[in-house]
Amino acid sequence: MIVLHLPETIIEPNFYTHQRHSWEQLRSTVQDLSQNRLQLESHPEAGASLSQMEAILKAKRPYGSLNQVSALKASASAYNTQLVTDARQGAMTTLQTYLGQIEAEVSRLALDGTVRSQAIAPLQRLIKEVEQSSSIAHIYQAQAQGESVFDRGMALIEKASQPPVDPDIDTPPKPTTKPRRVVEVKRLCSDSFIETPEQIDQFLAALRQELETVIAANERVQIK
Repeated sequence: MIVLHLPETIIEPNFYTHQRHSWEQLRSTVQDLSQNRLQLESHPEAGASLSQMEAILKAKRPYGSLNQVSALKASASAYNTQLVTDARQGAMTTLQTYLGQIEAEVSRLALDGTVRSQAIAPLQRLIKEVEQSSSIAHIYQAQAQGESVFDRGMALIEKASQPPVDPDIDTPPKPTTKPRRVVEVKRLCSDSFIETPEQIDQFLAALRQELETVIAANERVQIK
């Protein structure tokens, strides 16, 4: 029997022709996973799988490693899916809470649909971004933006709820909703940690004084 030892340069072109679909799938998977590289690299198995797939893509003769790709994809993709799901759930909880508060305020003040749409539209856009994004960084960014978007929505509602000023009346009309003042709780604690009963008392006393000042000014408190 004659055994032919064909050079790899003869076999390799057939690899790129016959396995092109698998090759493009591998390239797409690596591109998708790379956006969450920082998080994946914190997991020994998923991080190693991503590195191996990248090495296969860069190899001059990758056909001998193609049989490993399926297991590598499964390992990295499973952990990536869990990471994205967890990040998305946290962001959705935050954004839906903001949305619910905006909706409740619009209903309480019986404002028209135009104000409602203007107040909730930016939050709805962020929610859609979170639902569609597979980038953990982008999901966290949308979640962080939710706070400022909520504040702008509340400011819009407060402005729309003010009664019109009648130039013929000297006394301005009473606002239909109290002004909002943000109280940043962390700012009231000068220590990085609370470790003693005395520190608890100091913190609670500072918080109470801050809240009483806001209420005395006929304002309402938003805690942050």
